[in-house]
Amino acid sequence: MWTGAEYVAAATGTSTQHIQFATSRNLVQWKTGSDLLPQLPAWAVNGFGNVWAPDLEHAGGSWILWFSAPTRSSGEQCIGWATSRSVSGPFVTSSTAPAVCQIASGGSIDPSVTTDKSGRHYLLWKNNGNCCGVESRIWSQPLSGDGKDLIGRPTVLLSYSGGWETGPTASESTIEGPSMLRDDGHLFLFFSGGGYLGTTYGMGVAVCGSISGPCRQQGDQPILSSTDAVAGPGGGTAFFDRYGHPWLAYAAWTPPQLGRDPGATRSFRLDRIVTVGAMVFILGPTTDWQIGPAEKAGSI
Repeated sequence: MWTGAEYVAAATGTSTQHIQFATSRNLVQWKTGSDLLPQLPAWAVNGFGNVWAPDLEHAGGSWILWFSAPTRSSGEQCIGWATSRSVSGPFVTSSTAPAVCQIASGGSIDPSVTTDKSGRHYLLWKNNGNCCGVESRIWSQPLSGDGKDLIGRPTVLLSYSGGWETGPTASESTIEGPSMLRDDGHLFLFFSGGGYLGTTYGMGVAVCGSISGPCRQQGDQPILSSTDAVAGPGGGTAFFDRYGHPWLAYAAWTPPQLGRDPGATRSFRLDRIVTVGAMVFILGPTTDWQIGPAEKAGSI
C-alpha cells in the first residue's frame, strides 16, 4: 500500500520473524525491515512461522496490524490485531482474546480491511474450513471508528464452489485471501483458490454490489494462474500506486521446486491490474522487468 510517503508490504512470518516487512519509494527497490510483531498476544501460541497473512490499515489515529495466529485454547488459527504509531512498528497488543475466531468453522484467517465511500472500515476474512471438512467462505463485517472492534453481524460474500478452486486434496480445495478494490465505479473482490503448495493455486475475482455483498464471480476460470515459469500465484492484495493506478501484490513459486521441495522459494511479486467496465484482467504473472508507477499511465 501507499502510505503517502512510501510503499509498504507485510507478509507471513519466517523462521526468525513473526511478520515480514519491507518499504519502497518506487515499487522497484525494496528495503526489508524488522519484525512488525516481535511479541505475540497472550492468546496466541508462541513461535515463528505460525503468524499468517497480515494486513495494515490506518484508522482512529494509529496504524493497525491484522494477522492470524494459532490459539492456545484450541490450536486453530484465529484473527487478532496490534497497534503502532508508526507503520514500521513495532506493533503491540494487550488483547487477551482474538477478534474473530470461528472454531466450529475451522478457525479464521486472512484478515483484510477495506473502506467504503464514506470512510467506514470493514474487515474481510476467511473461515479456514478446508482444514477440517467444513465449507470455506469469505466474510465481511463493519468495524468501529477506531478500526478495531467488530460491530453488527458478519455476512458471507463468497463460498467455495469447486471448479478451478479445487486442489489435489480436500484440505487444499478452498477459497481464501480476500482483497477489495473499487475502480471505475465497480467494487471488485480478489481471492485465491486451490492448493497453495502447487500449480492449482491461482486467483479469481468477483464483482460486488457493496462491501457486504452480494458478490458474483467473474467467469469460471482464474484471472491469474500458473505458467511454466511461475507456479501457484496467489495470496494477493490489490492496491493503488501513488498516481492512482491499480496493482496486485502476490506471491508465487519459481519452478521446478514447489511447496515443500528442498530449495523451493515463494517470492513477492507485482503485476498491473486493468479494469474494463466490470471486467478485471491481471497483466501477469510476469517474470521480466516492468514499467514502474508513473504520473501518466502509458499504453498497455
